[in-house]
Amino acid sequence: MKTYFKNNRSIILLALTFATLRFAISFQFELGTDEAHYVLYGRHLALSYFDHPPVVGWVHYLFLNFLSLPIQVSARIPAILSSFIGTLLINEWLRRKNYSTESRLAGLFGLNIAILFSALSFFFLPDTFLFILIPLLTLVVDNLTQKKSLANWIYFGLVLGLSGLTKYTAILFLVPIAWYWIKTKSLKDFLTPSFWLAVVIAMIVVSPVLIWNLKNDFISFKYQTGHVISFKTMNIIAFLGAQASQFVGLSFLYFYCFPKVKTDQDRFDFLLLLTPLVFFSFFALFENFLPHWTAPFFILAIPWGVAENVRRHNGLTKKLKIALTVGLLLFTFVHAELAFHFLPFSASRDLQRDIQGWREFTKRSLTKSDYPLGVTNWTFGSRVKLYSELEGRENVIVLDHRTDQFDIWSAALPPANNILMLVEQKNETEFLNSVHCDSQKDLGVDGPRYKGQNLIDFKLVECTGFSWK
Repeated sequence: MKTYFKNNRSIILLALTFATLRFAISFQFELGTDEAHYVLYGRHLALSYFDHPPVVGWVHYLFLNFLSLPIQVSARIPAILSSFIGTLLINEWLRRKNYSTESRLAGLFGLNIAILFSALSFFFLPDTFLFILIPLLTLVVDNLTQKKSLANWIYFGLVLGLSGLTKYTAILFLVPIAWYWIKTKSLKDFLTPSFWLAVVIAMIVVSPVLIWNLKNDFISFKYQTGHVISFKTMNIIAFLGAQASQFVGLSFLYFYCFPKVKTDQDRFDFLLLLTPLVFFSFFALFENFLPHWTAPFFILAIPWGVAENVRRHNGLTKKLKIALTVGLLLFTFVHAELAFHFLPFSASRDLQRDIQGWREFTKRSLTKSDYPLGVTNWTFGSRVKLYSELEGRENVIVLDHRTDQFDIWSAALPPANNILMLVEQKNETEFLNSVHCDSQKDLGVDGPRYKGQNLIDFKLVECTGFSWK
């Protein structure tokens, strides 16, 4: 252990510096849309959930129940730890590729200043846990290459199972794994008891997802198929926008993310990172893309690409220095705004609209009526339901016509016919024309406030005898 710290002192210091910075800033803004949604997972334990497998909720449950910190900090510690542990694991992965400390340090610095990596290092989403699982997967495959021991097969099964328990798209990892076994002429491994033990372990680990879906008519699989794999009208602009979001989100290091491969292990690693990028980029053509979905790509691609560039040129090139400098400036600007809120309201409204003022807005709304709160979509519902529950009022209704996790939670509560509706003012007329109230009372306009102004204007309408028209 002493040798490890001595040989990796600069890497550990880098990881600790970023982790400490994130911890300090995490006090300064409230939970975002997805963050609050997954915190609700942690407050409502289940074998699985409508939107995603359960690991993110299970981890939240542990940290929310055993830490006495503000909820936004307790919710972010798993993400901060994931980025810290992931940095150290990727360092080991790069070390096995014989990169020098200088090359590894540059690669891991580039990864940690990338905006997408930083966002997931605050927000504990299912993708964040991949910071640990992706480097672990390539390390256990490398271990199996070196020695096909029973222990290494067990580790392989555990990592695969945990990946499936984290993200449904982990099934994409089977593509490079199958290719690797074919490429290395190791198909005879599939006939060994150790391989099948790994398969059994993976299936046992992922079984909560299967059991939950069996009981719920496989709604998660149906939802994810339509959510990701959909063939709408092809839109080249949407595709180019997705690529642009990657370029900026990776802090201008995108074109360093495709290093030359040399060994079979390199080819496996490259296919492991390239498969999800190609998959999600393809569906971006059909307007179905979120930048953080490509986490399995950039977790490995940035540090590997930057480290390779440093090794090939025996140091930082001028272009790489510029890219890292511009990326660092963007990183500093965003994090300074999150910490100190120095921008005027007009300039920061879009950045702050989902992460400021929601808790106090919810508390004020609860004082205006004894009726359950109702919001018009799940993005509002994630914050309002969480903060309402923290005030002891669990029944929050999402007033829409889609089926989602909120319907599952609401089914366990008494039906609500009387509702205090929080209606976004810009959609007020359209929404109110779609509902019926035996009687309704206008309670004015409110919303999450930041710097003395509403980030979003909501019309508060107390509705008795609610029904859809």
